Amino acid sequence: MWQSAPTQSRSVETPLVAVQSFHLVALGGCNTSGLDQGGCMPAALAAQAATDDIDVRLRNFGAAMLTSREGLAQLRDYHGPLDGLIVNFGVVDAWVTGLPQWYVPRYPQRPWLRAWLRVSKSLKRRLKTPWLRRLVPSGSVVSPVEFEDNLRRIVARGRQLNSEVRIVLWGSCLRNDPARDSLIEDYNRILERVALACDVEYLDTEFLLQPYARSTRFVDGVHFSEFSQQQIASGIGPVLFG
Repeated sequence: MWQSAPTQSRSVETPLVAVQSFHLVALGGCNTSGLDQGGCMPAALAAQAATDDIDVRLRNFGAAMLTSREGLAQLRDYHGPLDGLIVNFGVVDAWVTGLPQWYVPRYPQRPWLRAWLRVSKSLKRRLKTPWLRRLVPSGSVVSPVEFEDNLRRIVARGRQLNSEVRIVLWGSCLRNDPARDSLIEDYNRILERVALACDVEYLDTEFLLQPYARSTRFVDGVHFSEFSQQQIASGIGPVLFG
């Protein structure tokens, strides 16, 4: 967008100021979508970039309970411009559940899928009883092998849309739950390994926020506070816009 001074009685030319546009796509779960439409890390990232006259055109595909499966499907269906791609998955992928092969995708949304999701959730709640747990297989919603493959495909799809795209994979924070935290750490290591193998950037979010108390980092033990959103955005920004 070009800006110039209003025309006066004598024509006086002023320097033209170019505002740089940057098309950013965000993939992830609840900490990508945020607790409401305005408060989320990608929006904080766009706001920080605006102070440097970078006009971020944000497409935030994050939503609660999404896994890398949905993220891959979302990016495959996206055909718009792409300058930057930020990706955070692992928390839901790593979740251990009964009958993990009975997975109902939340994207694309279909009426019959929503009905099957309700049935599936009801069934899995019943499978949590101790005696039934011994009778049915359990495992992560998305296995580590599939998780790594999904991430590699996401990176490949991003480069298919734009060979010069800047990509950041960012890890998840621990939840003060030893069993879950061990799995989150495993999936963070996969994110880091894929970033190294695919020559993209990885942000160690746990290390970035480790100096701060949990009450500062989270609003409810799960979702990032505005402070954390700003800190993560500050860590990603230089990679995307530098």
